[in-house]
Amino acid sequence: MSAFRRCAAALEKAEASAANWPEDLEIGAYDEVRNAHADLVEEAARFRARLAEVDPVTNEPRYGPNMKAKVEDWIARYEQLGDALDTHAAAADARRAEAAVLDAEASAAAAAAAEAQCAEAEAAHRARLAQTEEELARSRFGAQKFRDEDTPEPGADDAETRAALSAEAAAAKEERLAAEAAAAAEAEKRRTEREAARRAWQANAGSGVDAFKSHLADFAAAARADGGIAAPLRALHVVISNASRRPEAEAYKVLRCRNANFHRDLGQHDAARCCLAAVGYRLMVRREDPVEGVEEEPDEAELEAFQMAEPNPEADLDKWAAWYDALSGALSALEELMAAEGVKPAPEAA
Repeated sequence: MSAFRRCAAALEKAEASAANWPEDLEIGAYDEVRNAHADLVEEAARFRARLAEVDPVTNEPRYGPNMKAKVEDWIARYEQLGDALDTHAAAADARRAEAAVLDAEASAAAAAAAEAQCAEAEAAHRARLAQTEEELARSRFGAQKFRDEDTPEPGADDAETRAALSAEAAAAKEERLAAEAAAAAEAEKRRTEREAARRAWQANAGSGVDAFKSHLADFAAAARADGGIAAPLRALHVVISNASRRPEAEAYKVLRCRNANFHRDLGQHDAARCCLAAVGYRLMVRREDPVEGVEEEPDEAELEAFQMAEPNPEADLDKWAAWYDALSGALSALEELMAAEGVKPAPEAA
């Protein structure tokens, strides 16, 4: 589209908007026409200049007759539109002032409505707070009234009640302490009795090779009657040979009676326990976790164990030598019996 056609279309649109002025004069439409007229100022000046120009070669006017007539008509209409804008400018300003007043009034009304709404909301909020405070006050009053009605006045009865409760608590405490003391005394009595029984058993078991041989014969008979002699004799041989070969090793000095293997092969036979006592093991009390299948008295967590009472060679070498000779003699007697029964010793530990 040529420049003239664009300008002609813009002018026609502006003229259509201003056709019914001043009856239909609206501020928005007036401002739109005025802006369109201003946008065409430069084009109008260019058209006027070209109407006066001539071709430098032919010396003829720049526009031909038809185009010249169109341009002159456009310029005339453009000027008429400008006159209309000037004519109705005062009316447009009046309308603009009226619109401003109306806008101000509308804004004021909206602000007043918003303020009224806020005031109403604030009043409702205050009313709810007042209601809540009233309900809380009633609740507190009711609770206090209930306490006042339910709680008797302090007096002599309260003092007597407190004294009775204090005396009852003191009596209960004294009774509990007495029961605990009695239980402790009973437990100590049982421990003392068990210790005395262990000492008596140890003394009756005797010591030395002869005592060992006597108990060994009883042990073999009991094991044979119990279903087999090989495993019990082999277990006793492991214990005594370890003590003989490595008397300094702590691992072989304690035999816990709650050990399941020990109880199965040796501990359940009194004769086997006597064999251990005869070669220097002493029945003592130690603490360890319970082992399934072995009973213990429910009031005692201490457990029995055999511990080798090896004499101190530095303190008494003769006593240590006698102990070791007895241990070696017992081992020889046991190996003779095992050979006679066809029982092979267990492989030595590395």
